[in-house]
Amino acid sequence: MSDYEKSFSSLMLQAIARIVQQRGLTTTQVLERLLFLESPAGVDTLTQVAELSLGLKSSSTGVDLSSVAAAPAAVAVKILNLLGSVRIPFAGRFAASEHFVVNTKASAVAKVSYLSDNFKEWFMTKVEGGPGVSNFSYCELLKNSVDAPILAALREQFGEGKEETTLAAIWHLMCQQKNGEAGVLLTNGYTNIFYVLDGNGVLRTVSVGWNGDGWNVYAYAVTYPDGWYAGDRVFSQNS
Repeated sequence: MSDYEKSFSSLMLQAIARIVQQRGLTTTQVLERLLFLESPAGVDTLTQVAELSLGLKSSSTGVDLSSVAAAPAAVAVKILNLLGSVRIPFAGRFAASEHFVVNTKASAVAKVSYLSDNFKEWFMTKVEGGPGVSNFSYCELLKNSVDAPILAALREQFGEGKEETTLAAIWHLMCQQKNGEAGVLLTNGYTNIFYVLDGNGVLRTVSVGWNGDGWNVYAYAVTYPDGWYAGDRVFSQNS
């Protein structure tokens, strides 16, 4: 890390800490609010953080940052629109390595054209259990976003822990659209987003997309900085 980057990071942390102390917010809440600010060209996030920490109306952006800081994050911006729900049956034991295999043959239960290295490293040793039927909701992402605000919105709407889905659920949905047919999963170039505990119990983002001849499956840390696009579809539990 360069001296400039160290200085920038230090100033950011100091400003965020001041907001946390003065406004009684958590660090996560502060970061969520910053993601909702619209930044005109030439105005960097650090400027907004500093102004927000002082409770000023920004001369550079024209945004009343003190009111943004005081407003609840959920009210500031709606990022998810509930589209529907789907029932997922479970057969008890589900071993990832027995199902998630690259195979685009016509006889494949679900055509899979690619598994990312992260997915193979984090999930191939995982074995899930859970007989019965679970209900999953799916929402449209209304605004470009990284994972943190999406997870916060899911927890607020469906409850703590309901953001977690399963590999078995993903596989079931892929099998329902084994050839890229229309269905609950998007097949139009947009991404289907799931949050799943990996083999070590760490929450990861799993993305699934149709690539013409099969499903592409990727896995990312939930701190992945590039984020997701409006129009993507987000899945969670609702029961």
